Amino acid sequence: AAHHDAYAQSLSALLGTDAPQARNDELFSSLKSGFGSNTESTALAAHELENTLVVTHTDLLGRLDGTEGAALVASILIGESRHCAALAALAGKSVGKLIPILL
Repeated sequence: AAHHDAYAQSLSALLGTDAPQARNDELFSSLKSGFGSNTESTALAAHELENTLVVTHTDLLGRLDGTEGAALVASILIGESRHCAALAALAGKSVGKLIPILL
């Protein structure tokens, strides 16, 4: 989706030539089949993707030294977290049961 492209472009701008410029094929392949015509399975696959990004960005946030990178990752993390909750609701699932406790 467009917001993921925007996140990638922002991170790439911050990282410069160190940015990988490629998707995570392992993650993409593991979730691709869930994105179909069924609303519930698509919402659950999208939720799993967003949740993976939340966990990844939370881990990265704890390892960053600079405030510019931390601010960018934190802003992305907020959006991804909201998407997790919205996608869980769209799939008809209890949000509390689908979002792991990260603390």
